Amino acid sequence: MYSDLFDSIGGNAASSSSSNARSNSSDENKPLLSFKAGKVELALQENGKFLATPDTRRCQVNLNYNDDSQLTWEWFDRREKKVMDTIRITDPVKLEQADVPKSQDADTNDRVYYWKLDNEWRMIWLQDKEEDPELIDKVNEILKVPTKPSAADPAEAGDDAASG
Repeated sequence: MYSDLFDSIGGNAASSSSSNARSNSSDENKPLLSFKAGKVELALQENGKFLATPDTRRCQVNLNYNDDSQLTWEWFDRREKKVMDTIRITDPVKLEQADVPKSQDADTNDRVYYWKLDNEWRMIWLQDKEEDPELIDKVNEILKVPTKPSAADPAEAGDDAASG
C-alpha cells in the first residue's frame, strides 16, 4: 500500500536498485522549471473589458523542451496527476505582474501574472504564497529561449578557437 512512498524516500531496500534506474531515466524528462500556478480564464464582455475567472484546480506549470526542441508550457493537474493542456512557446515571451483590482483576498493580488503569445493574452496566479522571490525572473529567462539551444554553439566554438 505504501510501497511507492517508501520507494520515493528510499525506505524499501529491495527495490532501491530498480528505483535508482527509474530515476536516471526520469531525469531526462525532468522539467526545466516547475511551479504551482493556476490558469485564469479570460472572457471578453460586451463593455469591451475582460472578465478574469481563476481555475481553482491544484495545478503546476512545467516548462520543458519537447522532442522538436520547442519550449512547451504544460498545465499539470496535481490531483489527477495528468497534463491538462500544453502550449508551444513559439516566440520569446515575458511574464509580467498584473494590476489586479483589490479583492477580499488581498493576499492574492500580488500573485497574478500575464503574458501574450500569438496575439492571445494568458493569465496565471501563483498558488504558493511562499514562492521563491526570484521565480518570475527564472521563468522569464527560460521563456526568452523558445527553441532549445544546441549542445555545441558554433559562436562559442569560434570564440574558443580565436582566443587559443
